[in-house]
Order: sequence, then C-alpha cells, then structure tokens
Amino acid sequence: MHLALWDKDWNKNIAGDDQRAQKISTAIDDLVARFTETPTELVAATLAALDPDIPETEPMGQAALDGLRAHWQTFDSVYVDFPVGLVRGMLWEACTRACADDPLKAAVVSWTGLDVPRLRRLGSEAASVRTELEQLARKAEEIALAVHGPATTHEPVAASAKPAAAGNGPRPFKIDREQLLWQVAATVGPNYKGTAVQTKATAPNQYLPSNPGPWVEQYVGRMSDLLADELERAVAAAQKDVATLTAAFRSEMAVSLEAATKRIDVQRRREQLRLDVLWWSTALYSPAYQCSYRAMPSERASVIMAFELATLTSGITPASVGYLLAETVRSLAVSPERVSLPTVFDVLTSGWTEGATEWWAEFSPPPTEGRWSLRDAALAVARGEADAESALGRAGLGDAQLSLPDLGHGIFRQEVAVRLAAQDS
Repeated sequence: MHLALWDKDWNKNIAGDDQRAQKISTAIDDLVARFTETPTELVAATLAALDPDIPETEPMGQAALDGLRAHWQTFDSVYVDFPVGLVRGMLWEACTRACADDPLKAAVVSWTGLDVPRLRRLGSEAASVRTELEQLARKAEEIALAVHGPATTHEPVAASAKPAAAGNGPRPFKIDREQLLWQVAATVGPNYKGTAVQTKATAPNQYLPSNPGPWVEQYVGRMSDLLADELERAVAAAQKDVATLTAAFRSEMAVSLEAATKRIDVQRRREQLRLDVLWWSTALYSPAYQCSYRAMPSERASVIMAFELATLTSGITPASVGYLLAETVRSLAVSPERVSLPTVFDVLTSGWTEGATEWWAEFSPPPTEGRWSLRDAALAVARGEADAESALGRAGLGDAQLSLPDLGHGIFRQEVAVRLAAQDS
C-alpha cells in the first residue's frame, strides 16, 4: 500500500502509527469485498480515484469515508477537512486489489482509466497509476488474445481437459490349469494317478469306465456343465473388461470432443470478430443512422463509431480493436490534431440523435450520482439528457483537449468496460 503518494498529510497523520495504518487497511479490505461482489461499482470507483478534484459528495468517496469511520472512531478529529488524497488512494488500492486475480475486472478498471491521465493532471501518484493501468491492461489482453488472438497451428488441450488414460487394453485371461485338471478328473472317476479326486475337487464321478452305462451318463453331464461354466466365466470376464474400456473410451471421447468444440468456437469467434471489425472499418457505414460516417461531421462520427463498434464486440476485446477504431477515425478527421471537448460536444448537440433515439436507448445510462466518464458525458448528450456544458461539468472535463481518434478510442474502451462490469455482476 503506497498511500503516501496520494495523501499529502500521510507523513503527519499516519506514518509511524501502525494502528491507524491497520484501520485504513481494514477499511480498504471492506471496499475490496464490496467491489468484488458488485463489479459495476468498479467503474465509478476508478473514475473517483483518478479525479484530483473529487467532490465531497462523491458516492464512492463517501463509501470510503464510511469504512474509515467504522474502524477508526477518532478519524474526524485527525482529518478535519475532506481528505481527498487519502480517499482517492484508498479507492485506487481497492480497485487494483479487487481485480488482482480477475482478468475481467482488470479490463474494467484499465479500460475505464487508461484515457483519464491524459485528461486530468494527476499528482505524485501519476507514474504509479500509469504503470498499474498498463499492467492491468496487459493482464486483460492475455485473456483477450487467448479468445480472439491469432490461432496457433496446433493448440494443445489444456491440462485440465486432457482425459485420463484408459489403460493398455483388456487384461489377459488366464485359466487355472491345475484346478481345471482336477475338475476334469472329477468327471472321469474317483481317482486320478493314485490320488483321490475328492481331495482336489468336489463330488467326483463315483463310477468307473468298467461300468460304462452309469459312467457315461455322469461323465457327459459333468463335462458339459464344466465346459459351460468355464466358458461363461471367461466370457463374463471379457465382457466386464470390454464394458470398462468402452466407458473409458466414451469418457475420453467426450472430453476430447468438448475440448475440440471449444477450440473451434474460439477460432470461430476470432475469425468473426476480425471479419466484423474489418468490414466495419472498410465500409464506414453506420447501421444506426443508415448512412456513411463520411456524411457526418467528423466530431459526431468519432463518437458514434465508438459506440457502434462496441456493439460488435463481446467479452474482453483485444486492444488492437480500439486502435483500429482510432485509425479509422483518423482517416475521417478534418479537425486539428487536438480539439477542446466543449467544441466537440457543441457539434454533437445539434440534432444528432434524430432517427436513432431507440438505438441510443439501448446503452446503459450514465449514473445518476457521482462523476461521469467521457463515455457517460457523450451518451447523455446523445440522448438529449444533458447539454454539452453540464455533461462535461459532471465529468470534470470542461476545459480538456483531445484528438478525435483519442476521443473515439477512449469512449470505446469505457463503453466496453461498462459492458464487462455488467456481464460480471
């Protein structure tokens, strides 16, 4: 925990006091549990953590303060004013810990926050935040490439999916020749080689060949039963082995078929994503507005393209998709390299939802409380729920500047983050 980078009063109020540090750590643990249970709050928590001007009324900030007061009864006497740095640091620590072992949550946090440092002036924590955002993005990218990345020539089955070996075939069947010999001898007569058969086998034939009538009857009956019993025993043993091997084979085939089906499905999704994204980039056609993006002002097109491309993807998307969007927007942009967001949003407000009201209604609405992301601000303007000034004010981005490719890229990443958070809930 490196909260000293965030809290300017850390050395005065916390450093050297292990009890106070432990209380803060416990409050962070509570936040981690909360974000793990409710992943949709990761978006708001990330935005609040990366906002140097977070207001005291920010819901996520209040959640952090409530946790502190619950474990540290004298907190308000130590921090008389709203501790912006401490609250932000706690939220960021909780966000990164909540997604430490979860690539989906790592994608939510990284894609929500990756574009924030270029829009807001962070303090001494800036370098650490950028590093952690990049690490989380790499973790998400590993999963995205496993699902959507280039296929290898021979993709091995995961160790957990490999079936257990069925063995080396049926067990060799062995006749107990000694026992069989005495059983045969018992069908012939009471003695064999001077030994009483009854000492080796049960109920021997009491007749001798010199008394052919009764002897033959006993011999034939006994021998036929003996042969039948031995044959049935051999067949039963073979059937049991065959049944065991068949069950093992079916189990192996089921596991192999499931693994093969998953690989085929992964490959299908890879190819489908590439096809859909490349076709979209080449056609430059807006399904929502049923016209070419070239027919729109480039400021408006960059926003619409971001939302439309997000609808073509599912799950954790490779980073290359967002960069393809940025390059596609760049091919259309006629504005300067960097433009002020108020200028861009003024263009967006001029009747641009006409004919696509129902389509815009399909997206998750901006939160009713707390900071808005760039995505939230654009969506609110698109729906006519806020004007450019108020939307950018809610996002704390009133005077920010951004290139149109970066604008589209940022909105796309944040929209995908919102979808992933909802998917993980």
